[in-house]
Amino acid sequence: MDAQSLKDILKDNPKQIEQILESVGCHSFKEYSSEIRCALPNKHNSTSVSVKKDTLKSKIYLPNEKVIFGDIFTIVMNLNNNCKFPEALKKCHDVLGYEFEYVFKKENEDEHPLAMFRKIKRRRQGLNEIRKYPEEILDQYLPYPHIKFVNDKISPATQTKYGIHYSETHQRILIPHYHHQTGEIVGIFGRTVIENYDELGIPKYYGVIPYPKTKNLYGLYQNYEGIQQKNYVVVLESEKSVMQLDSMGYDFGVAVGCHDISPEQRSILIGLDVEIIVAFDKGISKEHIGKTCEQFYKKRSVSYIIDEDGLLNDKDSPTDHGKIIFDLLFNSRKVYERNQFL
Repeated sequence: MDAQSLKDILKDNPKQIEQILESVGCHSFKEYSSEIRCALPNKHNSTSVSVKKDTLKSKIYLPNEKVIFGDIFTIVMNLNNNCKFPEALKKCHDVLGYEFEYVFKKENEDEHPLAMFRKIKRRRQGLNEIRKYPEEILDQYLPYPHIKFVNDKISPATQTKYGIHYSETHQRILIPHYHHQTGEIVGIFGRTVIENYDELGIPKYYGVIPYPKTKNLYGLYQNYEGIQQKNYVVVLESEKSVMQLDSMGYDFGVAVGCHDISPEQRSILIGLDVEIIVAFDKGISKEHIGKTCEQFYKKRSVSYIIDEDGLLNDKDSPTDHGKIIFDLLFNSRKVYERNQFL
């Protein structure tokens, strides 16, 4: 099952929460009306770890007085050899004896009278499932940062984190897309390095291994822990924006691939149980931003970034002009209120 489905089960089963915590060395459990508390591995303070039973939000109080915020999965990530989110999710499944398999299914899909025929059509188009590829598929390309991305304010360290490669054959910087939960490669997109690509009729971006981006969130695999610790997620349009944000030291960005959020992406974002901050490029209308925020109204805290002071050029991302400008925009974000753009 996926992360949200497992969370839904755990919210009704405090003993299973304890099983997961015990599997990473926690002990001396105390159950209260709203939370579970316990001690860290090899420590004696039985209040060092707390997990809210209704949300699974967590806190880890370290001996050096640092506090790590997150959820049940980030506890496992921190206490299980600093593993990645997919490993933590799989460990939770293994501990509880559940099968670890992610399948997205739209609500009430099978209730539609044409559901059978829609499924047949999807299979023919190859869009019903996301194919997974091994990491070794990148071995045929050069695993180096590219100066064009550095000039776009994407640091070499960030390029390494996001698996950026270069293809001499395609003359493109390659951007792998990782499944937001399993961490497997599901697609690869390439950005041309040819200067006059427009005049030559060469597309700036090209799907070397295309896939339906609407079924995934770029950057969530790398940034899940940061998003949970900060308790918010910044929803951007492009992969470049996520990497620019990371180069500023901010690991809480995801990209939807355009300025529309699909039903699948909406479900993933709601499942994060954090504040959702819509940060689309300049030029997107207030009405469209309002419709986007409305999808999360009364379900999650939702806010939006909008440039009202002329800090950005038309079509710029909030991340295009560096940390100072982004911080100004971020800190002046507005809480969405229903019908405020009508």
